[in-house]
Amino acid sequence: MEENVDDCSPSRPLAVVAFRGTNHPIVPYAGGYSPVVSGMPITFLGAQATFEKWADLDGCSGAAVDQGEGCKTYQNCQDGVTVSPCTKTGGGHEYGNAAFAWPILKQHTLP
Repeated sequence: MEENVDDCSPSRPLAVVAFRGTNHPIVPYAGGYSPVVSGMPITFLGAQATFEKWADLDGCSGAAVDQGEGCKTYQNCQDGVTVSPCTKTGGGHEYGNAAFAWPILKQHTLP
């Protein structure tokens, strides 16, 4: 969220895999204000800006590689993590695809 993006400073690189629909009813894909919490301003960065931020936080270099089925992966990140945004055009609140996410996430153990 724009309101706290500058406060985000993980102590180590984190693998990120997320799934987003372009027509999500609460979290705008392109970013912007959301009335999800009454009386509390929430302004989402948007899917692309969020993943560019994670790529920056994780020290990724180079462009994202197309993985097919709406997924891309930022590789060449610190400590071998990857950042993968997956988009479903026309989708709303989307379930994750475990067949895509689990092979990535199981490579990383918690400290």
